[in-house]
Amino acid sequence: MSRSRPHLGHFETGVEMANLSASQISGMVENVDIAEYPASPAIFRTWIKIIRFLVTAVLWLPVAAACTPMYSLGTIVWGRPPIIPTCSRFCRYLMAPWTEGKPDDDVLFTNRVLAFLLVLLTLIKSPFYGICWFIDELLFSSYHKVAIDKPVFIISAARSGSTQLVHYLEEDTHNFISPMVIEQLFPFIWTWKLAAMVTMVTPINKNWLEDPVSYLGKEAKKRHNFHLLKSDTWEIPFGSMWQLSFFTCWALGRRFMKWGHPECLLDEPVDVGFYRSLIPYTDCVMKKVMYHRGNPKQRMLIKGHCLLAANTLEHHYHDAKFLTVVRDPLSVTQSFMNFLKVMATEGPHATMGGMFPIPWKVARDVAIDLRAGYCKQEMIFFDQSRTDNKLAVLFTDYTKDLTGTLQRIYLFCDVTIPDTVLNNASTAQSTSHNRTRRRADYDPQFNRSLASVGINEQKLKEHLVEYCEWLKRLQK
Repeated sequence: MSRSRPHLGHFETGVEMANLSASQISGMVENVDIAEYPASPAIFRTWIKIIRFLVTAVLWLPVAAACTPMYSLGTIVWGRPPIIPTCSRFCRYLMAPWTEGKPDDDVLFTNRVLAFLLVLLTLIKSPFYGICWFIDELLFSSYHKVAIDKPVFIISAARSGSTQLVHYLEEDTHNFISPMVIEQLFPFIWTWKLAAMVTMVTPINKNWLEDPVSYLGKEAKKRHNFHLLKSDTWEIPFGSMWQLSFFTCWALGRRFMKWGHPECLLDEPVDVGFYRSLIPYTDCVMKKVMYHRGNPKQRMLIKGHCLLAANTLEHHYHDAKFLTVVRDPLSVTQSFMNFLKVMATEGPHATMGGMFPIPWKVARDVAIDLRAGYCKQEMIFFDQSRTDNKLAVLFTDYTKDLTGTLQRIYLFCDVTIPDTVLNNASTAQSTSHNRTRRRADYDPQFNRSLASVGINEQKLKEHLVEYCEWLKRLQK
């Protein structure tokens, strides 16, 4: 039984880094006054969260103490689970809240405290979750033998429309299967089987699992089709719950956002550890899902934004297909900037809402930085390397002709498109005005133009001239 992990050498040498320097960003930004509304959460509510984190950490300490010996034994037998960060990674993220961002006044002290406690809590919980992983190794180790044939990776920029596309595809359960968000948050076969037995005895109301308002907030719901029982960006549950990156990088400002954000193209490989664990985690979760509820006829479908992992995935899965949705970069930058602000500030019950408020200036600079770097690397990967296994779908084609776009994707994947998919696409196309109406209902506080935050659109276009020309070639 082979348990070899994907080779990572290709990842370290196969990506051209493309982040912008601070001077390049400042050249695209004009000096304007940016009103910081809505205001940051009340300091009282923030300190309540800090107290809650402290209490939670204290309550978890006895559990961690009891689990540590067994977890240590498990690491000797099976090695470190990919969901558990390395010791060096823990140390780095524990120090980062006190060393990163200075003298950046935009980084609130409470953000630093919350980030530190979040990392500390993850460290305390790691022996327990490590044992949860080892239970699968003990009881269901045969999942390693499952073959992942011809997987489809949708690796696209955030705010490009890829989430809705993957939801259309995963409705075709005859041809595709995709890990649900809840399976990524709890990637343990034994918990899935236990949950299945419980629901057989005591049926539960799934509405609270399917309603994103309860964990994302009303404004975020308008912008993102998030469901725990559907697939979503695969690296975000991994980066937020398991590998520290996602939440922590939100707390500490633009520089740390570049350092820790899973989607960014780093100017130096300082967070290689994230990808060293992401690739084995992806491989294991795909095999676990296929082992638990898949069949050999289904193609594994994974959607994310981690373009840095694409070369390694292509190297490891030789028969894989890669798909991206490309959209006007200015529209993507604007949408991403507003989305960052929504997710960082909205609602006390949102997963990220209100935990780490960020100013518009940080959201603006991060949006420019990540989008500019991502666009260039996306063009390189999908246009200049092996092209027989890659397909770029235009966002405009996707929105105007969903049926034709799906036919093109099915043809690319060598799969016959069922009539039910065509009928569903036709119905969705005819009701697309609902999406337009939702955009019109956006809260203007979270719906700012590029110019309103000081972005010079012409200079941004000039920086992305090659990418814009590539989009024109795709249109032909």
